[in-house]
Amino acid sequence: MLEATAASFYLQYLLQAVRGFDVPPAWLDEAAALLQSGQQRVDCALLDQWLLAWARHLPADFTLQIGELVTPAALDILALASISCANLREALDLLCQFELYRLGAFSCELMCEDELLAVCLMPTLPQLLSAPLQVEAAFAGWISFGRWLTQAQQHPQSIEFEHAPRLPLARYQQLFQCPVRFNAGRNAVMLSQAQCDLPLPTHNPSVSMLTRQQLGVTVGDYLQGQSWRAAVRLALQSLLPQSEPTLERVALQLGLSADELGRRLRAQGLGFGELLDLERKHLARVYVSSADYPLAQVAQLLGYSEQSAFNRAFRRWYGVSPRVFAGET
Repeated sequence: MLEATAASFYLQYLLQAVRGFDVPPAWLDEAAALLQSGQQRVDCALLDQWLLAWARHLPADFTLQIGELVTPAALDILALASISCANLREALDLLCQFELYRLGAFSCELMCEDELLAVCLMPTLPQLLSAPLQVEAAFAGWISFGRWLTQAQQHPQSIEFEHAPRLPLARYQQLFQCPVRFNAGRNAVMLSQAQCDLPLPTHNPSVSMLTRQQLGVTVGDYLQGQSWRAAVRLALQSLLPQSEPTLERVALQLGLSADELGRRLRAQGLGFGELLDLERKHLARVYVSSADYPLAQVAQLLGYSEQSAFNRAFRRWYGVSPRVFAGET
């Protein structure tokens, strides 16, 4: 139940795209406020909720439209690093390193299959209901950016989606210009080995080396931070059912002094109270959505001595009572 987070520039890209559609402004306010607060990462569970809510007000093919409008800014440092690569294969290798950092709830992998190269995108959160939407948008963005990068109308050999089709097949084929399969058991873009070896016209070896190093540091720092933060969150999860955790108790479980834990949290721009609140919020959604736990037990599992205190916190987090939320999910 560890939290996955997406890069804030990914949310910025989604927000800019959906503002062109008829979405209730109030539904966009919370996401916009998060960006204005300067946070660098966005809870993937919250992003999941927003996408599902927005989708009810958007054209069915909004995922493909978003991908068709992808810009280098939507890909942050990956765009500059890709432009300077020697060929598409090198750029795809960087893409696989980057997508976990950008999307948070997905991993990306290259797989050689005879004369083809499969670029696979795999959800890492089983409860991610917006996964089909995000995968479609990602693939549309990959193809659109790839055509811009190669300065050619390169088409994949085929596209595979794990989910059932949400749109008429012709709409997918209009964008991808190749066979598209659904219920395929995986999400994959299939390219020929020859396509991947075509030189990029913007190749610059010195820039490529510098941007690769920067991308590696950016992603590495994120993964290291996530690993350490995951350890803190696991400690919180184990202590919450006993009572409300304190900084001292968490530090003791991690083999640190309270001062050292406090310094590490501040170095990542976090306060202990903020992290505790985020963890409770995340777990509350999981427990209440599962319908396996009475609300009194959920309150106890989250370290609240009174169910009323949990109810007030839940309403602050999600705008409704836990009982109403459970009826909506």
